[in-house]
Amino acid sequence: MKRILTGAAVGLLCLGGAAGAQEARTSAADIVEARQAAMMLSGVAMGSIKTAIDAGQPIASQRFPTRALSKWAHAVPGMFPAGSGAEAGVRTNAKPEIWSDRAGFEAKAADYAAAADRLA
Repeated sequence: MKRILTGAAVGLLCLGGAAGAQEARTSAADIVEARQAAMMLSGVAMGSIKTAIDAGQPIASQRFPTRALSKWAHAVPGMFPAGSGAEAGVRTNAKPEIWSDRAGFEAKAADYAAAADRLA
C-alpha cells in the first residue's frame, strides 16, 4: 500500500511540474486530463495522511505525501491556463469563476498552498 501511495505522489509531482513546462505544446484536453489526474492523486495523498492521523501515527511519518500536496498546491494556478475551461470544448468540472474571477481563484490557491506548506 505504501508503494502505491508513494507512486501516486510521485505521479502528482510529475503532473504538476510537467504541465507548466508543456503549456505551449499541450492541448486543452491534455491540460484538463492532467489536472483531473493530479486532483485524484492529491486525494490519494490526503487519504494516506488521514489514515495515518486516525491510526495515531505522527504526522512526520507522512512527509512524502505532505510535501507532494505542497508542491501540487503551488502548481494549481498553472494547471488552469486561459482556454482550458469548458469554452475549449472539453469536458471539465472546473468552475467558470476560475477564469472570470482569476484574482479570487489565485487568492484561494495561495491559501491552499500556505496551508499545505504548514502541513508539510
